[in-house]
Amino acid sequence: MKRNIFLAAIILVATTLIAVVSCKKEDGIKYSNTPSSDRLSYQPPKVNDMLSYIKDFKQKIQTRGNDETMTLDEAAWHLSSLANYDFGNVRNDASDLRYDTLYSHVAVTNGTVSLADLNAAYNNIASMVESFYQNLSIENAAPRFINIGIEENGTATIALITSYGDWWIYAYYFPNIYDEDSVLNVLGINYDTCFSLEDDFPDELKRVLNLQTLLITAYGQEPISSGRVFYSPTRIDTLAYTTFIDPNGSPYLHDYMILYFIQHDSEVCYDEFAYCFDRYAYAAMQSLGSNEVVINWIELPIKHYYTPIGHTYQCPKIQYGIPIIDHDDPLN
Repeated sequence: MKRNIFLAAIILVATTLIAVVSCKKEDGIKYSNTPSSDRLSYQPPKVNDMLSYIKDFKQKIQTRGNDETMTLDEAAWHLSSLANYDFGNVRNDASDLRYDTLYSHVAVTNGTVSLADLNAAYNNIASMVESFYQNLSIENAAPRFINIGIEENGTATIALITSYGDWWIYAYYFPNIYDEDSVLNVLGINYDTCFSLEDDFPDELKRVLNLQTLLITAYGQEPISSGRVFYSPTRIDTLAYTTFIDPNGSPYLHDYMILYFIQHDSEVCYDEFAYCFDRYAYAAMQSLGSNEVVINWIELPIKHYYTPIGHTYQCPKIQYGIPIIDHDDPLN
């Protein structure tokens, strides 16, 4: 059975159903009370020229004293933006992704960070990231996205997404419409493949959805020859199953696109996997804000809601951002 991916169909979205259960926000991250998404409590500045803002901020922390302070979320966003400005390189010809984590420290005083301490922390983080990539021996590695979080004790977690390799199947793929079966086969998912619902299904679905972001980058766009592209993070969002309804029917209750079931077999086989791959990608694209792209599918946990009948559902969590072109920094 052949399917066309979400770009080949127009799917209606219904938002009027009342949720029975909801996808809970993760502990340890501060969110606002926005009901439709898990937005970080610090919202990025709304400026017309984000590249200039980041450049000016870098100069600011290097030249100004420590009289100004930032909240932890605000400091973390600025550290992430600086790291992506200095190192990020969104390639349109990569074939795979890897994930790594580094740890550093930021001086925190009464829940805030001074600009002087932020500058010192960034210098150390930049040195660590540079050293990591200098010692990374994989072909055509490029830092796709760097996300930095700060805990109240000052621990800084540096999450690195690295693209590498080269696509060898450009001539094989169609220019406008994705044949989902072909994409999945290239990504290692075959017709006789089955996954454990609780174990490898969420990880494999996350893997192919993140590789799909590379395909979206690779096809339908001309290579950017006039500068380097990097991401600035905007928000983290969770796809709610009640938001997206499939007018053509789905394997799930109420024709939800996102997995929601009364009980469930212990396995997920090809047809259901392919359905989730297509519809989740569509739902993520429908959730994009102005100029946003999907940076990373963070996690797709399987959860359970127990009434007299057990309900099984999924809460896909996504990080969004905006691509920025630095015309003064040609592709390397």
